Amino acid sequence: MPTKRTLLSPFGLAALGVLSLGVTTLAVPAAHAQHDAQTYLSQKGLDFIAQEAPSYLPKVLQPPAYDLALGCMDLQQRDTVIAIDVDNMSLTMPEDGRIRVELTFHGSASGELYIDDIYACFGEVTCQDTVDVRTGTAIFEYDIMVSNGDADVVTRSTYFNVKEEDFKFDVHGCAIDDALNSVVDFGEEYFINYLEAKIGGFAEERIGPMLEDMLGGFVYEGSLSLASYKAELRDMEFTEGGLSMKIDADIVDRFAPAPCVEAYDRGGPGDLEGIAPVLTGPKAHHANMTFNLGLVNKGLYTFWRRGLLCLTDQHVESLGVALDLNMVGALLPGFPPGTEFSFEFTLKDYPNIRPHDSDHSQVTFHLAGVNIDLHGDRPDGTRNTLHVEVDMAATATIGINPANNSIFAHLDNARILRMVMEDERKAVGEGFDVARISQMVHDHILPSLLDQVGPVPLTGPAFSFGSYAAILGEMTTNDAYMSAGVDLFKIPENDTSAPDTAIVDYPSMVVSPRNAIVHVQGSDDEIPFELLQYQLTVDGET
Repeated sequence: MPTKRTLLSPFGLAALGVLSLGVTTLAVPAAHAQHDAQTYLSQKGLDFIAQEAPSYLPKVLQPPAYDLALGCMDLQQRDTVIAIDVDNMSLTMPEDGRIRVELTFHGSASGELYIDDIYACFGEVTCQDTVDVRTGTAIFEYDIMVSNGDADVVTRSTYFNVKEEDFKFDVHGCAIDDALNSVVDFGEEYFINYLEAKIGGFAEERIGPMLEDMLGGFVYEGSLSLASYKAELRDMEFTEGGLSMKIDADIVDRFAPAPCVEAYDRGGPGDLEGIAPVLTGPKAHHANMTFNLGLVNKGLYTFWRRGLLCLTDQHVESLGVALDLNMVGALLPGFPPGTEFSFEFTLKDYPNIRPHDSDHSQVTFHLAGVNIDLHGDRPDGTRNTLHVEVDMAATATIGINPANNSIFAHLDNARILRMVMEDERKAVGEGFDVARISQMVHDHILPSLLDQVGPVPLTGPAFSFGSYAAILGEMTTNDAYMSAGVDLFKIPENDTSAPDTAIVDYPSMVVSPRNAIVHVQGSDDEIPFELLQYQLTVDGET
């Protein structure tokens, strides 16, 4: 099998990026279930691929010398250079399980024709010859099959045609009057046969691997620091002029659970119940992807399982979130002035999300069994610990922020569903008011956290790979799936014109570094605004 190039890596890259949203570390336990993901490559996407596919074909051919004995003459075509330009290429699906590639081309050639024993079986002559192909057609058909989680592309048939009126062969620079017809017949037959064989060979050597590469852009495997991941093709069908693929996504943890959660580990989640959204239609992007959010829940489960959500106040502070524990202690009885506070945070169950049926990718995070131990080390050396178990829910929006061209997650609100204090009767006797504490969390702690966190950029909406970019166009959710539309863009090789840029918003007074935010925007004749990058110089430093 020839080495594959990666024409459609932006598809695979975008798919991986979308499947990773909300999953900072991808990993699941050894006992795992595959998760549903689907991709629809629209006719517009196929057209984009067809426009770029000619880069897989060589523009210049240099065939070796060719010898032929014709009567008593010996002919040799040598030093031949053939130039081929593809005028148009299209990808269509004439029936289920089959792809047709049709290309039209034109070309020219030049070379040297050496003829020995040309004059009554004596003498020799060297001629120059040229070829002009005004237009030609080649059609390749392939059978597409799913085998062992990948797509197999098998050449079914090839067709090549250059009409007589579109082909011209000339010989000049020599005197071969008596043998002219024989030489012209030789030259025409040689060039037509060579072009037919060579372009027909493209079906097996170039276009077939390109199609496997195209389909392989959605099938991938690899590993991260804590996990390996894999996506396999489950099924494929041709729908509304496009290609629909069903994919099984799987992520496998290679480590044992962390001691702080090992006793609570009951195994990872499966897919959420629900129907995958329809990806086809007139508004479909080049590539359209959807995945069951059970995959994200599995990532969150792994994050929890590895102990990465067993936190202390030092962990939270290192994340840039400041909690005024002294204010909390001042509101609670049993903690005299001068008490030093700390806390430990663990979860008895992994966080999980449920999507909303929304055009804005809204989800609700559920955190059940949140154990919080607030420690107060009194000035006299004694310690008082307040143990609280809480169930919480937070609503978040995942989308594209046009202000900074990033995929973001924004916590919209958070609420306490249940709060239980250890030995609550004793705590009440000591002056703890559970209702008051719950209200304090609602009114002070949670709003403070939400204000500090704000919109969290997850990534930019454009995933670039080499000379291609995949631009994330929209994100939506239903009751079980998150979906994204992706459009492809070929980055120009020689873009020398500068974009128009402007600063649209900036602080009007002295502010803290945290609030020193400058908003910019730009436009360009060749580059979409999502791909523009900005450079800011302050006091001579970039």
